[in-house]
Amino acid sequence: MRGAGKARSLILRLIQQSLSPPDLPVNAAVMHADAPEAAEQMRNLLESGLNCQNIILSQMGPGTAAGCGLGTVGAACVPVET
Repeated sequence: MRGAGKARSLILRLIQQSLSPPDLPVNAAVMHADAPEAAEQMRNLLESGLNCQNIILSQMGPGTAAGCGLGTVGAACVPVET
């Protein structure tokens, strides 16, 4: 996959495919390694493509950031228990 925009879209699509039903309420987190602008773009994409109840934005821990490299952005979602 080439390009950060395509990578973000793939992450969103994979998360959407894992949810059943697709509009399931979720809590989400976006983590980044010294890439706050890219993390904000990922956050906006999750907000527009998922039924997010809460989104946490944070920096990655040093171990993950060192292993993945600066500029890395990740996302995670957990269904909201009703």
